[in-house]
This record gives sequence, structure tokens and C-alpha cells, in this order.
Amino acid sequence: MAFNTNQQKNLIAFEGHDCKQITIDDKTTTFANIKQEYIAWAPVPANRQIPNKAFFQIFIKESGEISIPFTTDRKNIKLFAQGKTPGSMGKEIPFVIKKNYLKIKVTEDNSNRWLYLTGSVE
Repeated sequence: MAFNTNQQKNLIAFEGHDCKQITIDDKTTTFANIKQEYIAWAPVPANRQIPNKAFFQIFIKESGEISIPFTTDRKNIKLFAQGKTPGSMGKEIPFVIKKNYLKIKVTEDNSNRWLYLTGSVE
């Protein structure tokens, strides 16, 4: 397991196996409704970002309802599964952002592959 928090102690990146939540400094963050075999998310490092392209990456090796702590100032946000070749854009995936959480329903179609959030900087 690995994680990262910001200055306000909010969870901003995570990687773990066989889990659905984490407790850091007595604050529990539940990110899945069932244990996930493998789950990871993190911002794309600034030196790897292309303007108005992927800025956040997610990998989930399971199905379920996922709620990732998330805030952004970006506009026109979309979520895509990686295509057949690394770095290519595949199918768009529906999601909602509610109360500073990115909520995704992960199915067999979009699990076990990288997911990328894209959005414009205005």
C-alpha cells in the first residue's frame, strides 16, 4: 500500500491490494463498496501532462462502485479507458463528481485497464 496526502491531509493518491478504504490520522476514506483486488489513482505528474489532455489516472482491477477523493478547476472533464495500445484513447466512461468525490461504476468493460481524466485549463 502507498498513499499521498496534500497539505490539508486529504488523500490525493493511493495504491493498494484487497482493500476498500484507508484510515490516515484517524480519518477514514472509503473508496469502494467492495474490496478491490487492486486499485490505484494519482494525478499525472506535471512534466508528463499535455495541455487539455490527461491530468489524472486511475487503475482498478475489480468491479464495483468507486468513490475517489477528487477536486479540480478543470472544465469539460471526461473519463476515458485506455485503448488497445498504451497511450491511446478508448471508450468514454460515465462518471459524476459529487461532494469532492469522483464516482465511477466499474464493470468488466472498464476494469483492469488505465482510466484517464481529461479536461481543459481555462
